[in-house]
Amino acid sequence: MAAVTRAAAARGGAASGGGDDDDERIELPANAARWEAVVVEWLRSRCPDWVLEWVVLVRPRRFAILLAFLAGCVAASRVGLGPVFLLVGLIASIFLNLGQRRAGEVSAYSIFNRGVQRLPGQLDADEIDRQMRQGQMG
Repeated sequence: MAAVTRAAAARGGAASGGGDDDDERIELPANAARWEAVVVEWLRSRCPDWVLEWVVLVRPRRFAILLAFLAGCVAASRVGLGPVFLLVGLIASIFLNLGQRRAGEVSAYSIFNRGVQRLPGQLDADEIDRQMRQGQMG
């Protein structure tokens, strides 16, 4: 994942690692807020390009969550609960990112679907048995 620069986009490639040319400046998304543009301009002269790319790529809410998690890791480590905090945080992130299925959407795991509905084209033991009995194998 890398932010595409104006010059790299014109060449059809990703940003190259060398040079501080003005035509290879990292651009913010079109819908970026004004304060984000101010932060990027402030960081341009103070940070290496890879840091600036991550600032552009990672949205502010996720960045704040990451900083809070890292601060929690440091605090838990000082108390002696670092591994516990890390495991609980990882498990919580898994459950918080599960999402919801939309209406009419089926799960890849048929046991979670109403009536144990299978996906179209899903191969199972019943299908293999039916093909073998009808001579359609091979």
